[in-house]
Amino acid sequence: MQNPESSTQLPPRRRISWTTVLVFVAFGLSMWMLTRHGGRKAIEHPAVGEQIVQLKLQPLNHDGTSITADDIEGKVVLLNFWGPWCGPCRRELPHLIEINDALKESTDFRLLLVACTGEYNPFIPPGVEQSEDTVALLSDVREFFESQDMDATVYADPDGTSRQMLVATGVWGDRGGYPTTLLLDRGGVIQGVWTGYRRGAEKEIRQLCSELLAKD
Repeated sequence: MQNPESSTQLPPRRRISWTTVLVFVAFGLSMWMLTRHGGRKAIEHPAVGEQIVQLKLQPLNHDGTSITADDIEGKVVLLNFWGPWCGPCRRELPHLIEINDALKESTDFRLLLVACTGEYNPFIPPGVEQSEDTVALLSDVREFFESQDMDATVYADPDGTSRQMLVATGVWGDRGGYPTTLLLDRGGVIQGVWTGYRRGAEKEIRQLCSELLAKD
């Protein structure tokens, strides 16, 4: 004779099982949609079409010269704002360096990595003194690069001029975020914006870089 108690427990277990399956299906679908349309979101960012006219970068870990908007004219530029204290930044940065290695034979391509401290607030009006410890920042950058066996020129934005540009162009709306990556065409016009890091975004970035480099 069948145990009534055991028979009444089967339907709940079955419902739980189907619920679990549906959750996994929904999650998988959402991730697929994110991957499928992530590049579209990047090129449809409200800041796309804005021109970079305000840029002031100083070399941090290597000898070199400062960079202004005039210095990137005629080049396709991948401009990344990151911090060694930022977990998503640390996951994304090696992929950006791989993109640079793949495209470095093109003299028209430039990767600009801008290391930032977490202390500076670009939403505070210009002229208000803020703390920027570039010595500690340089130490953290070197430590991270050594741990990843990487090497690349990193720049600093000591007075916040370049991060003010992110606010002025609408890249950062009512709040900032790291990492933030901009893709600029040869005229210094923003063609893509990625805020935060999403696995697989590096494929979109590289594809868009290649498309811009292929244009005269």
